[in-house]
Formats: sequence, C-alpha cells, structure tokens
Amino acid sequence: MQHDIAIPGTDLQVSPVALGTVKAATWMQHEADTIFNTYLEHGGNIIDTARVYTPPSIGVSEERIGQWLRSSHKRNQVVLVTKGGHPDVQHMHTSRMDPAAMRRDLEQSLRALCTETIDLYLYHRDDEHQSVGKLLECMEQFRREGKIRWYGCSNWRTSRLKEAWQYAQEHDLRGFAANQCEYNVGVRYMKPAKDDTMVAADEEMLSFHEKSQFALMAYCSLCGGFFHKLSAHGVDAVREKRYLTEQNLKVADRLAALQAKYHASLSQVELGFLLTQPFPTTALAGVSNPEQLYDLMNVQNIPFMEQDYQL
Repeated sequence: MQHDIAIPGTDLQVSPVALGTVKAATWMQHEADTIFNTYLEHGGNIIDTARVYTPPSIGVSEERIGQWLRSSHKRNQVVLVTKGGHPDVQHMHTSRMDPAAMRRDLEQSLRALCTETIDLYLYHRDDEHQSVGKLLECMEQFRREGKIRWYGCSNWRTSRLKEAWQYAQEHDLRGFAANQCEYNVGVRYMKPAKDDTMVAADEEMLSFHEKSQFALMAYCSLCGGFFHKLSAHGVDAVREKRYLTEQNLKVADRLAALQAKYHASLSQVELGFLLTQPFPTTALAGVSNPEQLYDLMNVQNIPFMEQDYQL
C-alpha cells in the first residue's frame, strides 16, 4: 500500500490521493476554499487542474485554485499540476500543441493560478504529427525560463511514451516526470470511450510503468461512479455505461467482498486498487463536498494488498 510517493527523478513528494478539480467550476469560491483546506488538513498535497476545465467556462478551475492560493498563502504546501494544449472541444482532432499555443496556455494558467511557476505541467493530449523531440524541447524551454519545474503528459500512447523516454536519455534531458491516463479497477474490461483522444492504460503501458518505475497519475479513478450506481440501483441503472461488461460485474462482486473484509467504503476499495500498483501511482479523485474527502483520504489507513484485486 503506497503512502507518500516520491516521483522518481524529481524532488516531488506527493500524497497517494490527488485532488482533481474538473468540477471546480460548479463551486462558489467559499466552497472551493473549504474543500482545498480540508484536503490539506487530511494529508493531501497535490492539486490537479487544466487550462480547459471546465467547458464552456474555460479556466474557472484554475481561477478557483488561484484565488485560494492567494488568500490562504499556502502555495508552498501544494504540488500544483495543470495541463495545456487541449484541443478546442468542438474540434478534438485539431491539435493545439504548437509552441505558441502552449505558451499562451501556460501564461494564462500562471495568471489564473496566481503563481510564478507550475510544479508539474502536462501536455493534455498528444499530437503525433510532431516529433517527441520537438515537444520535449518546448517543455525544456519553459523549464529554463522558470515557468515550470517538471513536466509530463496526459493521454499519450505507450509507443510515444517510450519514444519520449528514449529521446530524453539520448539528449540528457529531464524528460517526462509523470504520465496521466485513464486507469481504475474496471478499465481492463470496459468498452472504448466515445472520445478516442482519451488513452486508457493497457497491459503494454502498465508493463512499461513497472519496468521503468515511471509515475502514473490515474484519472477516472472511481470509474465515473459506475460501481456506486450498480451497487445502489442495479444493472438497469448502468445499462448505458461503458463499464458494464460481464467481467466488471465480477469485479463488482470482488469489491463488495473487499468492503466486507476491510470494513471499507466502495470508494476506498476502488482507490485501493490503484494504491497497490507495483509502480508509483497517484489516484486523481474529484469531490463535490468536504465530507467526501474524509472518506477518500482515509484509504491511506487501510492495508489493502495487490493480491486483493486478483479475480
């Protein structure tokens, strides 16, 4: 069971549960302040956002975080993660990852977040028409300017991750510090996403992470609420969900057994899967209120084991 996680090759020490803020546009500022403070009080330190969060209100998530950082003076308690280069949501296959667009996104993020530097800055998507070398060199330029400290990627295929890893080694660059992808207890058996620019961890990617000890940040860590809805309302309530497969119904039974074994909540046993991985893993989890944080953060006190999740 992972507790504090050292991201290899960096000076970043992060909590196993990261606070995702895709819902922050729905919070009033006082609600956001309470959630951020509660998260820190319960041992969290990594807050994840993105320039695009949340359409159509682009940048609101970053603004909520920035206003809290400015008023609370807690910037030095937070590992701040944001992402740039997301396509226009109406044109998801039109890249926005040229250096000029990335710079615009980064500058806007820095202003919104009320900070001079981002701890971990990620490409939000990939543009396979650009070489990995060009993309890494762009991030290196931002690092040299002091605008970011470390950088990584989100929604990149394994073959591109390997190319980037090799390029960084050959050119003596820092390279990617972390990979953010869709990963959770049900991802192995789910149906494909409608958005084909999203990348879920598969066996090849997981093998690469294990061999390299490359840090993984898992989004959709609670399977979009699938197992919660299934447990509460039955199969009819989740018929349109892409996690609904015969194999994931067996996973649901296993999760229920783990709840009983550890006297844990369903959210906790789902996060436990991620925190027992054989490589550094941070689970991105969003909340709607502070009460949900109490449950999520207590997962660190439950002795889940990797073999618990073997079907």
